[in-house]
Amino acid sequence: MKIIEKVSRLENPRGAEIYISLTVAGAASFEDAFKRLKEAYVSAAANLGLDSDSEIWVRFFLSDIQNQHGLIEKEGGSLKFCVGQRPLNSDYAALMAYHIKAEGLVKQASSNGDELTVEHGGYRSVFGNYFPDSAADSEAQTGRIIEKMNAHLERHGARLERDVLRTWYYIRDIDNNYQGMVKMRRVHYEARGLTPQTRFIASTGIEGTAHEPWMLSFMTAMATVGLAPSQTRHLKALHCLSPTHVYGVNFERATLVHFGDRSHIHLSGTASIDKDGQIVHPSDVGRQAERMLHNVENLLNEGAMNCGNMQYIILYLRDATEYKRLAPAFEERFGHQPMAVVEGPVCRPGWLVEIEGLAAALNESGFAPFC
Repeated sequence: MKIIEKVSRLENPRGAEIYISLTVAGAASFEDAFKRLKEAYVSAAANLGLDSDSEIWVRFFLSDIQNQHGLIEKEGGSLKFCVGQRPLNSDYAALMAYHIKAEGLVKQASSNGDELTVEHGGYRSVFGNYFPDSAADSEAQTGRIIEKMNAHLERHGARLERDVLRTWYYIRDIDNNYQGMVKMRRVHYEARGLTPQTRFIASTGIEGTAHEPWMLSFMTAMATVGLAPSQTRHLKALHCLSPTHVYGVNFERATLVHFGDRSHIHLSGTASIDKDGQIVHPSDVGRQAERMLHNVENLLNEGAMNCGNMQYIILYLRDATEYKRLAPAFEERFGHQPMAVVEGPVCRPGWLVEIEGLAAALNESGFAPFC
């Protein structure tokens, strides 16, 4: 059995952010894979000088979430999130984790394990996983999870329209249920003043299943309280990408956030699309991947970064059989960076591949430092 560990570390004297991805090859069963991933994670964290105090979140990508979720839920730790997206570069499960190692870090977790607040460098970051309470269509369930998010944010002095930097919406059977999510998200966002004339939020909307089969729409999100308006800028690359509202959705392509000691770019799910909102290279996954990366580079360049600044990457493929064909190119481009490759149909059937992640770079500015 083989474990592949990848680590990115952005560090200065004030503190470090660390992302870890772990994949396993040759596992005989899910239990075997999970045991080895857990052992490898404990070992990697120890080697990096990390412990439970620095752990912010751990994300599991699972091949059969309804039968695998229970074993993971027995484990302790910080904010965990499990999504049913079959890993293509790992057997049964893949793991990705995020740590912040800094003096003065204060964490507070909710009793249900789905909410976490982190005080760092004069900021408060709020993380949460949000699931519907009962069976309904995707539109109604999306309304409920956004209401849950708003209630959680407001308990910690945060607001959707001001502080949320990143969301992930997961939709079961996305070809049939995506529009219900989009409709309800628009209703809630517009009610909070999020419009094409103000701002949206960096986001991914992707196929994913929850631990209960009746959950058609669920999400995870993060917000940061304490940012001045001048600390954020939305990256658009309009010479090669359309605004998202052109084709009826409401999210930012990417959001640049400046702190006093570093900058982050939250890169939304990005596919093979042009400045008119049209799919480029229909039915050709290889050329779609090339155009997708062209779009990503242009977004990152607008924020004075490039693909080398990516701290983690998640690659989604509609057709799992295409992974072998694309793997060499992505290993060449991102081979040293934490990465998960999963089966995840995108919001339009014609999009065959999508990528998301976070890029970061150290800098110095007059803002309060991240940590």
